[in-house]
Order: sequence, then structure tokens, then C-alpha cells
Amino acid sequence: MSVFGDQAVHGEEAEEKGFGRHIPFQDLTFEVLKRAISDVLIHKSYSSRAKEVGQLLVESMESPMDKAIWWIEHAIKYPGLKHWHSPVHSLNWFQYFMLDVILFLVFIISTIIVFAWFFIKFLMKKVVNKVKTS
Repeated sequence: MSVFGDQAVHGEEAEEKGFGRHIPFQDLTFEVLKRAISDVLIHKSYSSRAKEVGQLLVESMESPMDKAIWWIEHAIKYPGLKHWHSPVHSLNWFQYFMLDVILFLVFIISTIIVFAWFFIKFLMKKVVNKVKTS
């Protein structure tokens, strides 16, 4: 069932590759869902195709453990490389403490408060003038 984002693309790909059914959310009804579920359960081609695709994902050239060992050895062999350090180390103090963001938010909030104060003062003056003239 695709609701938003890239879900429709992945659903269509699953249907195209034969291991799933795609139902757009706007087309979803009880009957459509019931038909799709029974179709997937009855036809064994869906489960066999899902096992084939799953096996392709499981069998890769190197295991996750080998990959982790390689990265650990790489980090030990080259400890001083720049790409190992976080970009936060190159920020100046103003950016590090997010003072630019804080000042921007203070400016926006104070601007809203000042405009609200002038607006309320303007409305009060109109109300007082209307009461005096009545």
C-alpha cells in the first residue's frame, strides 16, 4: 500500500519483480485488499520469487563482519585523516553555540511582540475614541 513519498515506486517495483502487489492508497477498499491478500496467499509464485530476491540480498561478496573488520583496520591504520573527524570541529564559536540561530529567533519573536503591541495600542485608541464619541 503506497501512501506517500517513494512508496509507490517501491510497490510498483515489487509487483514488477513478482514478489508483491501494489495498491495505491486512493484505490484501497476492503474488496481490493482482500483480493490482493488472497492472490498473494494462493499463488506460490509470490513466495518463491520473494525467496529468490531475498537470497540475492543475503548473498553478497563480503559479509557484514568482514566489512566491519576492514573499516576498523582502516581507522587504526590511518587515524589522522580529516574524513574521520566531525565537521563540528571546524565551526567557530559563534556557529558552535548556534548564536546565529538564537539571534534570528529572538529577532523574529521580538518583531512579532512589537507589532502586536502597536496593533493592540492602535485598537485600544480606536475603542477609546469610539467610546468618547458615543
